Amino acid sequence: SDQEPYDLRNSVREALAMMAPQLGKMSVSISSTLPSEPVIVEADSLRIEQIIVNLLRNAIDAVRGREDRKIKILLVEGEAVLLSIEDNGAGLEDADQLFEPFHTTKKPGEGLGLGLAISAGFANEMGGRLVARNAPDGGAVFELMLPRGSLSTRAAE
Repeated sequence: SDQEPYDLRNSVREALAMMAPQLGKMSVSISSTLPSEPVIVEADSLRIEQIIVNLLRNAIDAVRGREDRKIKILLVEGEAVLLSIEDNGAGLEDADQLFEPFHTTKKPGEGLGLGLAISAGFANEMGGRLVARNAPDGGAVFELMLPRGSLSTRAAE
């Protein structure tokens, strides 16, 4: 796959732009906290966008029944890069099984359980991982962890 160093903030912005119509239609309040400096990862940018779009779709589904629909996006860079997407929906019943192919809590025809399994697979291929847990105050948190990249990798080869 085409793994090149690039700024992960761009993927978040692209994914949000792609999902803007759905978010607007359902009046979901989105707060995204992105660092002021570039967050460099070495990954396939299209796949990363697919993962983020998938997670946003999931979050939108999760808040569908709420009056106050909120999705929080947080991007932080530490030892690794962490992108978390939190919703204020009902939370996850069985976070462990979420990433198994075809596992879905939706009714038939309401989307595929495949999305998360594929997203988790993509993350693993890029040396990262995708985990899910319940937020302390209800709702679900999906965390995409990726190794940090450096723009100097190419030049050094």
